[in-house]
Amino acid sequence: MRRLSMLFVTALAVWMSTSALAANQENEVVLKEQNNSGVSGIATLTDNGDGTSTLRIHLKGHKKGGHHPAHLHEGTCKGTIPTIRYPIENVVNGRSTTEIKESFDQLMSERLYINVHPSHDKLWPVIVCGGLSDPRFMPATGVGDQVPGNGYVWSGAVTALILFAAGVSLTARRHRVR
Repeated sequence: MRRLSMLFVTALAVWMSTSALAANQENEVVLKEQNNSGVSGIATLTDNGDGTSTLRIHLKGHKKGGHHPAHLHEGTCKGTIPTIRYPIENVVNGRSTTEIKESFDQLMSERLYINVHPSHDKLWPVIVCGGLSDPRFMPATGVGDQVPGNGYVWSGAVTALILFAAGVSLTARRHRVR
């Protein structure tokens, strides 16, 4: 019975740790250079686990001291009328961090893209763009969870169930052998 309890506790710990990972889902997006700006970067959307998300932008090739307005727009990087869906903190010295009062899953279910503009005085042409849920803008390395509902919770529950069943089976065999 003691071994069964230990196996159950282990299975529960595995399930809880994988459930915690699901609350911290991330999606990494490549911000591609636009209009020969010489600027590119990465944006990372992180699930805060409380119904909000954090968007971090890191640019390279930008001018030092630059303040670049940025927005999450509806649509895609090409051929859309730019409707701002969520404002983003200005990108200052290549960095921006914004808490968005929307869940990770909600943001990933919308068709959104990130635009970073040259300056407040000159919004066009855009210097970088990346589709938040568009696989063409996902890193080739597969870094980050690019699909909401990525299975962490489900796989954790299955792992816990398998470990529990294995423990019950081993305990039952030991009792039969005696």
